[in-house]
Amino acid sequence: MGRRFRFFSVFTVLFAFFYINTGFATTMLPVTYDYSCPSYKKYYECSNGYYLSDCGTSGWMGQSISSPAFGNSCEVCPSGYSCSGGTVCPVSTNSKTLHIGDRSVGLSSQKVTTPSLNVKIGNTVYYGKMSTTVSSPIKIKYNGKTYSVY
Repeated sequence: MGRRFRFFSVFTVLFAFFYINTGFATTMLPVTYDYSCPSYKKYYECSNGYYLSDCGTSGWMGQSISSPAFGNSCEVCPSGYSCSGGTVCPVSTNSKTLHIGDRSVGLSSQKVTTPSLNVKIGNTVYYGKMSTTVSSPIKIKYNGKTYSVY
């Protein structure tokens, strides 16, 4: 009886060692992970065809993000826009740049702000963003208010 007991003891130890080290034990218990990659990841730039989520969801005119935030991601370039990657926001494939002295303003075929700078080139109207809360070197007075064009 002593030999059998020793045989079963060795067999039991070997089985337990195999069971624990091969991962079979983990299939019997539910495994949960408290891990969320985007909560701390900071993307500094994106590949061509993508843009940083810091750009927001509209009002894109090819501006650059100077300080990417934590928790941002790279989004797929939407239809009707061009995304060169890096830190550059999408730009409408139907857009223009208005040069005023040594400054420039991005114009888009989509109106983003009201009021907006309207520039007609040929038969197409292009729009520049205007705001009383954003400060830019290019200013326009309209209805007694001074707006920054950006």
